[in-house]
Amino acid sequence: MTDEFRKVVEHWRATPLNPYMARLRQETAERRAKRDAAATAALLDPRARLRARITEWWSALPPEARAPRYSLEQLVPLFRCTPQQLGVALFELGWRRKRVWLNEGPYRRYWFPADQRAAPA
Repeated sequence: MTDEFRKVVEHWRATPLNPYMARLRQETAERRAKRDAAATAALLDPRARLRARITEWWSALPPEARAPRYSLEQLVPLFRCTPQQLGVALFELGWRRKRVWLNEGPYRRYWFPADQRAAPA
């Protein structure tokens, strides 16, 4: 670096920023920190996004549209994940699974939302 260029850089670093530029730099740093924290959380807990999507879907459903029970076959296409991932995420959200025995054949496994008081027999 030439001495002249070094002087310009030192002058630029020593010159206080105007309030607008200082605010922009601060907001950018905050956004980067938030994005990095979200990326780190996603790496540490890969099901966090799936749990958030399930919670958002359930809270967006009007009460009259909520079914009393759901099978994995109904939910897997909604969330585009494997049944294993979905089952673990539902369990972590407090949903309960129960086998419902049928008169004409084997049982079906259903998931009951966490806000239901008791799963029907």
